Amino acid sequence: MAADRPESPRRGRISLGVALGILTAVVGGLFLVVAVVAGAVVALVPPARRPVRAAIRRYASALVRHERRRLARFHDADLPPGAAGDRKEVAYLAVRLLPGVLGLLAYGLLAVGVVLAAIVLLATIRGDLGLADVAVQVVVGAALFLVNVQAVASVGALDVRLARRLLGPSRRELLEDRVRELVVSRAGVIAAADLASRSRNPPGRRVFHTQRGGNLRPSGRRDRQLGV
Repeated sequence: MAADRPESPRRGRISLGVALGILTAVVGGLFLVVAVVAGAVVALVPPARRPVRAAIRRYASALVRHERRRLARFHDADLPPGAAGDRKEVAYLAVRLLPGVLGLLAYGLLAVGVVLAAIVLLATIRGDLGLADVAVQVVVGAALFLVNVQAVASVGALDVRLARRLLGPSRRELLEDRVRELVVSRAGVIAAADLASRSRNPPGRRVFHTQRGGNLRPSGRRDRQLGV
């Protein structure tokens, strides 16, 4: 289970997922640019409108499938399927640019921090910095590194939240599923109660009891209820 996995490997997988998300956001952005240009062109050429739209839907669905796999593999986010729709998928690819840009900024700051750490290390080796200066730089660098790690984790959480919102089932779909489950459950309870009632009172069973005159007559429901 995801809750039993060590925290450090999970953070490492999230960081890798955010890094891959930057690349997929670039691919998605390029796709959106091509889709917008193609849409503007086919507006002038009506016969090409249908095949171009079909191609846009097909490639958008392929990109969204890759995003689902990435989120499931690196973020432990198994997204339930929602209502299919090319508009929702294209909208998701557009909104997905935000986590991609934020992830790029986070990793860009991390790269700057690594370069500054290398500069401080070289200055320390040359003797340009004293122990007090080195200690201050280490504390500041460690604090900035922790903030950057938290920023990467926040970008991953935002990525999952947007995917659940745009690709998962809507509130109406969830409500319909719940109503359907209740209807099936109620039907099962009624069928079980009916079966139990029939097993207690089989249709072919006839119970007789003796009248005062010595004749036998079938006992009715009232007699069985009274225990006669």
